[in-house]
Parts: sequence; C-alpha cells; structure tokens
Amino acid sequence: MSTEKNLDKIAKYLSDNMHPEERESLFEWIEKSDDNKQEFEESLATWNAMDGMKDTFVVDSDAAWGKMEHRLEQTRQLEEVTNTLEVVSILKPILKVAAAAILLLMAGLWYNRDYSPAEMATISTQATEKTTIDLPDGSRVWLNEQSILQYATKFDKRVIHLEGEAFFEVAKKDGQTFEIIAGDSKTTVLGTSFNVRAYPEEEFVEVAVETGKVQFTSLKKKEEEVFLEKSEYAILTKVTKKVAKQQGTQPNAKAWKNEALYLGEAKMEQAVEALERYFAVDIIVKNEAILNCSWGNTINELSEPDLKELIDQINFGNPYKIKQISAKQYILSGDGCPN
Repeated sequence: MSTEKNLDKIAKYLSDNMHPEERESLFEWIEKSDDNKQEFEESLATWNAMDGMKDTFVVDSDAAWGKMEHRLEQTRQLEEVTNTLEVVSILKPILKVAAAAILLLMAGLWYNRDYSPAEMATISTQATEKTTIDLPDGSRVWLNEQSILQYATKFDKRVIHLEGEAFFEVAKKDGQTFEIIAGDSKTTVLGTSFNVRAYPEEEFVEVAVETGKVQFTSLKKKEEEVFLEKSEYAILTKVTKKVAKQQGTQPNAKAWKNEALYLGEAKMEQAVEALERYFAVDIIVKNEAILNCSWGNTINELSEPDLKELIDQINFGNPYKIKQISAKQYILSGDGCPN
C-alpha cells in the first residue's frame, strides 16, 4: 500500500469505520514486514493517547481534507528526498511527525463523519442446534451446530465469514463470485454446492465439493491454492498453512446435514475419526494397535445415529473398550484385535 492508503486504512480501523474485507487487507499488510507492524503499533499508540479528546474532536471536513492533501504531498516529497540523498537519519523524525499529523486528521474525519459501517447479519447455533439460511442472492446455507455465519445485509459483494461448519448451495449471479472466509482459508465459487468445515479448535479447514468447481486458498500462503471439482476435497493444515487436495468423496463431509453417519467396513481408526467429527467429541486412544482393528459393522449408512448405541456395539465382545470420562471426552483402551 502507498503511504496515503496506509494512513487511510489505519485511520478507518482506529475510528471503527472499516468493512470486514478492508480489515482483512489491512492485517495482511501488517504481517508482510516488521516495518509495517511497527508503523501500525505507533499509530495505535498515538490514537490511544488521544483517548480523552475523542468525544470533543470535531473537524471542519472541507478544510481538513485540503490540509491533509497538502501534508500528503509534503510527505511524498520528503520520501523522495530520503530515497535519493543520504539524509535518512535527519529526515526520518520529520516523516514520523508528518505521518502522525495526517493519521490524526484522517482518523478525526472518519470518527466524526456521518458514516455507518455495513450492517452485518450474524447467525449462530448452539450445541445440538442446526439451522437453514436463505441469503439475499438466492443461495442457501445449512449451518451446523456451534457455528457462526456473518455477512453484510446488502450482500452486494457476496462475501461470507464462517466459524464452524456449513453446507452451501450457491446461486449463480451474473458471473459474480461468492467467497467464504473461514479460518485461514478462502473458498471462491460462482455457483455450486459444497461443505466447509472450520472449527477454531480443530487443526484443519476442509472443503468438500458435491457439484461444480471451487477454488480453495490459504490466506497465509497465497501460493497454496487448489481447484476442486465434484467428488474432490481439500484440507488446509493450520500449522503448516499447506493445502492438500484429495481425490474421491468425503462421505461424512455433510453427514451432519443428512442426519446420517457413514462407516461401512471401516477400521477403528476411521471409525474413531468419524465419531469425533459427527458427535463433536474427543476420543483418546491409549493403545494405537486398536486402530488397525475392524469396526465390525457392515452397515454402510447409519441414519440418525446414537453415540451411546454405537459405543455399546464397539464394546460388545471386543478386548478393547470406549469409556466416557467427561461430557465430550472418551478413552479407547484395552488389547488389540482378537486373533
């Protein structure tokens, strides 16, 4: 960003007049370098120092913008000098003073301006609660339990912010893209159906495509990007920021939406993962050898499954057992598979 854009975005942030997409762009700029971070922190300190003045901070907008443009021009001229002459150490304090003055002027303008940030719609669900949302553009969203969906009520840019899990059926609209920001990922589509899972406590973000084509990108590493089609899915690992594309369906990606669980003839490793995912529980495995055992049930699809009943099936006649130790935590222990 150029100097004036830096100051304008920081000023809008400090005066709480920033749209979500602008906030994302600002934070990306801050993370690009230590100098950017320092500039932001100094601006924040300057703004906080004005705390007692903000309620009475009134600005003549026309005169203020004229002064600001003059100061921006002076700042640009000073920067040109520092780029051509060896006088950086002398002029750097002057540049800081000029930038601080411009920042305060801009923040004052935003703070006093008759400006309303885009009104946001927020839908959230509690444990065991699911809901369906019809968006202004004709798209439909199924929101899983313990999830939060947020978007601008005007919805002219078709941008969704998701925390948790949701299944999307996106309506096509004059070639306009539809974006979902979830965790450290961005999913971009035109019109398709797919599932996004991005719970904060989990170590991954997952997108599974049912129809159409999806672009899935890491916000922290833009080069980590994949294109997904029907029966493909991808996982973004939060620690490494890497995206891995997987061929084949992810049957349990929307199991929650259909009130069904898919296990088939899975080994205990896949069964444990499916149970954790569907019921939002944590199963601690004390003996890794158990994971190679067969789950022992040949039913491919379980409709409206009950966790207690499934645990009773797993425990029956096996040398290993699953035991509940808290509301959302279980332990799988015992011997490995019987001969």
